[in-house]
Amino acid sequence: MKGIIILLVLLLTFSMAFPSGHTIRIDEDIELIQLSDGFYMHQTFVNSPTFGRYSSNGLLAIKNGKAFMIDTPVTNETTAKIATYLKDSMNVQIVSFTGGHFHEDCIGGMEYLKKAGVTTILNKRTEIKCKELNLPLPDTTFDENYFFNFEEIPVECRFAGGGHTADNIIVYFPDQKVMFGGCLVKSANSKNLGNLNDALVREWKSTIQKIIDLYPETKYIVPGHGDYGGIDLLYHTIELVNNYQKKE
Repeated sequence: MKGIIILLVLLLTFSMAFPSGHTIRIDEDIELIQLSDGFYMHQTFVNSPTFGRYSSNGLLAIKNGKAFMIDTPVTNETTAKIATYLKDSMNVQIVSFTGGHFHEDCIGGMEYLKKAGVTTILNKRTEIKCKELNLPLPDTTFDENYFFNFEEIPVECRFAGGGHTADNIIVYFPDQKVMFGGCLVKSANSKNLGNLNDALVREWKSTIQKIIDLYPETKYIVPGHGDYGGIDLLYHTIELVNNYQKKE
């Protein structure tokens, strides 16, 4: 009985910390999950012959009928579906975009956004990879940090070091304490570091620790895949890096 009571208390605590936001189901492969007022995690599903069916995440900050998008779905077509839904059902226009790194689950739909007139912002390291791979190039680039206001909402785009890739960034909203960690941050149910084809594992731990030191009051973190969580996801990622390095 005591164990059941403890479990119920933990579940209640979690539900209070992370209230189940409104979820909008656009179709069987696209959902918008509300984190807080004006902030939605977009979660899209793809069927891969290699990995099977899996989901990828991005983030939307919405205010005054405008949206700042972080990461696109894998394809231009799915990106277009999100943009069309926002415009037709919420009267919202995507006006600016940044991608977490150069992989297709971050910038696979950037070509569509550029054709739609959306201002695109990428880290210089990501731009270099885009040139190497003959991918669409951004309108604006930055080196270490890019701080700006989106409809009077402060935004911090930051390169803190390598990890999942050499160019991965995080995006932080200090007023709302919302962070997009992307594939640099692993979800709570992740058992390993995932795709390491372009990883810098030896830098990963120090990069995450730098983010913890910079943003200790983070409330919501959206990882590149899986469920959103809190700052615990950063510590979980460090644990996974430690586990990996023990096996090397």
